[in-house]
Amino acid sequence: MQAEEKTEFCTIREAARRSGLGLKTWYQGGAGTDVVPRIRFGRSIRLLRADVERFISDRIIEAKQSIQVGQFK
Repeated sequence: MQAEEKTEFCTIREAARRSGLGLKTWYQGGAGTDVVPRIRFGRSIRLLRADVERFISDRIIEAKQSIQVGQFK
């Protein structure tokens, strides 16, 4: 038998806190957050926690690569 994967959701507020971006940025899809799919449960909006973590790690990788290339001095 395979282990059942549990899907974890997070709120926009949690995503904003973890990423350091503002609530409004996440709600409006600014700063590249529009690539993270929103899931509606009635009037509530949730994000997949894995998608948020991937978004954050991708931004970290991009920043490290920019520094290595010498774009930020």
